[in-house]
Amino acid sequence: MTSEPTPIAPVRGPLAHLRAWRRAVCLLAVTGAMVAAWLVGALPLLPSRAARSRWRRVCMRGWCRGVLWALGVRLAVRGAAPTSARFLVCNHLSYLDVVALGSVLPVAFVSRADVANWPLIGPLARWFDTVFVPREQKRKLPEVNAVVARRVADGCALVVFAEGTTTAGDRVLPIKPSLLEPAVAAGVPVQAACLRYATRPPDAPAAMAVCWVGDAAFAPHGYALLALRRIDAELAFAPTPRIASDRKELAAALDADVRALFTPMA
Repeated sequence: MTSEPTPIAPVRGPLAHLRAWRRAVCLLAVTGAMVAAWLVGALPLLPSRAARSRWRRVCMRGWCRGVLWALGVRLAVRGAAPTSARFLVCNHLSYLDVVALGSVLPVAFVSRADVANWPLIGPLARWFDTVFVPREQKRKLPEVNAVVARRVADGCALVVFAEGTTTAGDRVLPIKPSLLEPAVAAGVPVQAACLRYATRPPDAPAAMAVCWVGDAAFAPHGYALLALRRIDAELAFAPTPRIASDRKELAAALDADVRALFTPMA
């Protein structure tokens, strides 16, 4: 099931275009600094895979915070962020979700396997230690669970966008139990989280300008997002984690938690 495409917000006026290009330059600078920091710090850590993974997450978190700054995103966190390695289930609105979550927690993501082949997003997802789950190849599940166990052992929180697609922030789609199988197999607690975005007039509403749904083209949508004056983001965490041996039971509990945190976007 795929959400209906949302029209891409128009970029109007020379100041908006100037803002977009200035932010693009800032993004390049932030990314260049992250790459340099990763290379300098990773060299002495070559013998240790776990140490390299931890350093990568430090760099990722710094990069995510830099991206929020470059895009003019003000992120408010509601509730206590998890302090131990566990799974997170979050609603899914935009590619910006990855940056918002990555700025708060040392995270990796669980994603469907075809995302690895997407332009630009695929390489970024691989660098973010994403665990790719082939939906139609259940024989590979033990291999996936082994990767998940390594991530958890390294102190990483794994994020699952268990709705399976993005929305325009007007609803929460049912949590898909199949995407929770790695968490059930690893026997780790899962905590719910919920994201929402807002813009300010005269910019287009966040449902159009921030949410990336349907078949909206990435490049025009990303350019329009760069032109926004400001984005207000909120990340809310459920008060307690869930643990279950049955993925359907776990999905139902997490679905209720996400809906309790959810406020529809205007």
